[in-house]
Amino acid sequence: MLIFANTDNCLEMKRLPAVLPFLLTCLLGLVCGGFSARGTEALSDGSAEPARKIVRQSLHFRFGKQAVDSLYRRNAAAIDGLDAALQGAALPLQYVLVRVASSPDGPQAVNARLARERADNMVSWLRDRYPQLPDSLIRTVVVSEDWEGVEQYLRRSSHPWREEALAIVTARGADREERLKDLWVGEAWDVLYKSNFPLLRKADVQLVFGSGQAEDVPAAGDASSSDLAALEGKSRSGGLFLPAAVGKSSFEADSRLDQLASDAASLGTVFVVDAWASPEGRFSQNESLSRRRAESARDLLLRAGVPSERILLRSHGEDWTGLRAAVLRDYDGPDREDVLWILDDASLGAEAKKAKLRLLSDGKTWRRLIAGHMADLRRAEISSYDKSAREAAQAAGSSSGAGEAAPEAGKEPSDSLNTAL
Repeated sequence: MLIFANTDNCLEMKRLPAVLPFLLTCLLGLVCGGFSARGTEALSDGSAEPARKIVRQSLHFRFGKQAVDSLYRRNAAAIDGLDAALQGAALPLQYVLVRVASSPDGPQAVNARLARERADNMVSWLRDRYPQLPDSLIRTVVVSEDWEGVEQYLRRSSHPWREEALAIVTARGADREERLKDLWVGEAWDVLYKSNFPLLRKADVQLVFGSGQAEDVPAAGDASSSDLAALEGKSRSGGLFLPAAVGKSSFEADSRLDQLASDAASLGTVFVVDAWASPEGRFSQNESLSRRRAESARDLLLRAGVPSERILLRSHGEDWTGLRAAVLRDYDGPDREDVLWILDDASLGAEAKKAKLRLLSDGKTWRRLIAGHMADLRRAEISSYDKSAREAAQAAGSSSGAGEAAPEAGKEPSDSLNTAL
């Protein structure tokens, strides 16, 4: 084995001992395999990964339409891909995840209704085309307006107004559409309308095959600000706390879910699922973990019979607010004031706070916080609300105009640009 060493601006060849490659291989195995999960809330139990395969296909909808059209865009090829995957599967099918969305143009309430109708049609289409597919394996996620898709398009683009548009979209304000229409005298909205929005009117279908237990559902978008704003001022009619184990996203079934599902059927209840991770570990992994916990709690509601359109998700990532409350409540270490100072320092990001906390008492403080003050932070909470405000907002929106705002001369907007998926 040869390496290069820099000596007096020259590259000198040096031969390593024959045993060194073996030692390096062992060391690399320890670093990548033995320690990759340490320091994060996402821990491995050391067991072998079960066989797993995911097939993804996207079927697009015509403007303002709910029906699955095999002649539109690349839908025929997507259908062929689903046929081949289901007919020639070597692994058992664990579940089918269908994520259905509308584009953000037009009244939000109308687009929400259109997305739900598309989801219903997609499920009916799957049942008709694949009668051997059990209903219990089909899971739907409805995205009333796919602003996440707009954000992804903008991040890949090079438009001169890209950064301004991203600032508007990521602010999650209720006036995003109006502000984008004003940006660059309407140029930004016109480009999005022609090039991006046709790609968002779709159903993403994931077929998940595997030999292990189907535990984690692929990520879904959080509830929109408009959905949540419609619930403001409404009283909570119930709630449920679901604790999670370290690094786990699944929850044990709870008998109280049956009562919640019964309330949803009789009262038209809307459920808001909030989920968090504790702050130890990598920020990005804990963000993902909190999202998966929200989705797992949603699955419990779905299995209890709650319709998917009555479930809103919010994943919060690391619960620093909860940690501060726990420290105020019952942390009595000699460096209590130092801990609170770090937690309250708004100039520090999550990783910087962790680094400073680890320095206190040679790491003892951080270990004490993990052991005694973070267990309750690993959780999901299910809250239930009266649905009347949301229904009223939808009714008002449905009378104010068409969803996916009508194009000029009543024609479907062109999808000739950026047709690659």
